[in-house]
Amino acid sequence: FLTRPAPHELIVFENNSFSNYFFRARGIFSNPNLLARFISMNLIICINIFLYFYFIKKTISFKYKLLIIFNIMLSTPLIFATNSRTSLFALITTFLIVFPFLKLKLNKKILATFFILFLISMPGIKNSMLKFFPESQAATLKYKMKIADLLNEEDFNQMSINKGGSSFRVTFWKNSISNFNFFGYQDYSEETSICDPVKHIKDRCDVHNNYIHHINKFGLLPAIIFHLFFLTITIQSGKLFLKYKNPSFLFALVFGLFTLLFWIFETATLISSFYITISFFSIGISQQKNIFMSKNFY
Repeated sequence: FLTRPAPHELIVFENNSFSNYFFRARGIFSNPNLLARFISMNLIICINIFLYFYFIKKTISFKYKLLIIFNIMLSTPLIFATNSRTSLFALITTFLIVFPFLKLKLNKKILATFFILFLISMPGIKNSMLKFFPESQAATLKYKMKIADLLNEEDFNQMSINKGGSSFRVTFWKNSISNFNFFGYQDYSEETSICDPVKHIKDRCDVHNNYIHHINKFGLLPAIIFHLFFLTITIQSGKLFLKYKNPSFLFALVFGLFTLLFWIFETATLISSFYITISFFSIGISQQKNIFMSKNFY
C-alpha cells in the first residue's frame, strides 16, 4: 500500500495533468465500498471502547488496549485505500460531532495517536483526494465505457460534464427536484428524467441520497416519518448515555450518526449500521427498565 500496490482498478490519466493514479482496494469483498463499510464498523467499535472507558475514567487491560490499537493502526490506512469517500466522510464527521457532544478533552497521547494515524495514512489520503477532481472522474468513466464497449465520444463528453467530481450525484439531485412528486413514483428510473445522465450505459439508477430516494419512491410524508424516527432514536441515545453512562447508548449514538451521514451520499436504507443502532438502543432500554418512569426521558 505504501509503495503503490497493484490496484483493483487501475486508472491512468490520458492527459498529462496527473502523474499519479488512484486505486481502490477491495479485499475479499466484491466492491471497495463494501470493504470501507466493514472497516468503518470495525473502527467505530474500537474507538467506542476507548471513548467509553475514557468517559467513565477506567483503564483497559494492556493486552486488550494493544489489540485495539493494532486494529486501529491497520484499519485507518486501509479505509483510505478503498477510496470510498462516503464512508470516510461519514466516519470522520461522526467523531467530529461525538467528541464535542461528550465534552472529551484531547490530551497529548490522543493528539500523538492522531498524528501517527495521519502519517501512515498519507498515501491513502492523497489517493482519495485524486478522485475528487472532475478529470479523474472522467478518466474512470471513459475506462468503464471502453470495457463495456459503449464508448461514444459525444455521449462521453456529455456524461463527463454531468458526472463532475461527485459521480453524477449533484445531477441526480437536481433532476429529483425538477421531478418532485408528493406521492413519489412506482419506478422513478423509468417514469422520470432523473436517470437520463446515465441512460447511455445503464437502464436504471439510484440518486445516491437515501433521503431523496425515499421521497422519489415513497413520497414526502413517508420519507419524513421514517428518517425522523431514526433521527429521534439517535438523539435520544446520546441523551440517555450522558444520563446513565450505559455503553449500549453510546454505540447506538455513534452508529446512528454514521448512518444518518452515510445516507447523505448513498442509497442504503438497510445498511448494517441501521440494524446495529436499533439493536443497541433496544438493548440499552431493556437494561434501563426504570427509564420509562423518569420524567427526563422526553
